[in-house]
Amino acid sequence: MQTQPLPPLELLNELLIYCPDTGILKWRKRNQGTRGESAGYRKNTGYIALRSVKWGGGEILAHRIAWALHHQTLPDVREIVDHLNGVKDDNRISNLCLTSQSRNCSNRALRSDNKSGHRGVFWCNTWRRWMVWINVDKKRIYVGRFQNLDDAINARLKAEADNNIYIRDFVL
Repeated sequence: MQTQPLPPLELLNELLIYCPDTGILKWRKRNQGTRGESAGYRKNTGYIALRSVKWGGGEILAHRIAWALHHQTLPDVREIVDHLNGVKDDNRISNLCLTSQSRNCSNRALRSDNKSGHRGVFWCNTWRRWMVWINVDKKRIYVGRFQNLDDAINARLKAEADNNIYIRDFVL
């Protein structure tokens, strides 16, 4: 999905107020809606988006605006503002981090058919062992085969730590 560039920071500061503790954006000026009213609407994707005539009516995701207003800097269009807990409408600043597209892809939720409960750890019927893989810089690296699931998970966690990778392991 192509990210739309944000309007100038001066315009965002003029139009919106951001509360970092709640993640809520409110209109500062009356002509955008009722002053003090929550800005944005929930999309069918789960994200909160804003639309304003002041920036051409284009739709902009609220978490990108929240990041910009809190840090007083605009993220580059190639940078992704990621929700750490995976909840798309939780725009509290403690839940947002700036990351790359490839790192963001590695943070998606586990597949529903995942049996181990951890990314990169799966049962191989041929070997009758738990297999462990990790992707680093677009390369798939074999970690090993393990009889015990706990050993496989620990090997995966060690590989993540060794390669400075953070992964959230939860199923939505």
